[in-house]
Amino acid sequence: LFYQKNLKRSYEEFTLARTISKNHPYIEFMIGFHFCLMNKWEEGLPLAQKVMSLASSYPSWYHMALFLDYYRREKYEDALSEAQQIISTDIVYDSLVRCVAHAQLGEQHEARQEFQEILRRNPNFMETGKLYLNRFLGSGILADKIWDGVLKTSKGSKQSF
Repeated sequence: LFYQKNLKRSYEEFTLARTISKNHPYIEFMIGFHFCLMNKWEEGLPLAQKVMSLASSYPSWYHMALFLDYYRREKYEDALSEAQQIISTDIVYDSLVRCVAHAQLGEQHEARQEFQEILRRNPNFMETGKLYLNRFLGSGILADKIWDGVLKTSKGSKQSF
């Protein structure tokens, strides 16, 4: 959200980061990812994809940029493919992205399994999750779209809210 409200300052910060550490893959990826979160997909996605294609290894959460792009364009099978590559045991990203992709594909059993994992890791997720998504994504439209997938799953869950 900060980046969307302060576009000029964001570009200045990105330029400074690139000056300090030229062609550093993490910085390039983060700039690309933040461009995506600023709804500048045409600038951001190629940077993220370039880093992923050049690096022999990178954190699995780098797939989040591709997941978000596919999900926002309603290419849920491709989104699920990216989501399945995100692995984390300390945050709910991996279960969340798999949950909502499964939900949008009508795969309720799989979505519910991921939803239960989200609740196991964060029992207050239904109270805090949407605010978290809005802050993380900086895009109410994209956060709403992802939250819709959560609601599709939670309504059919044993722990419905």
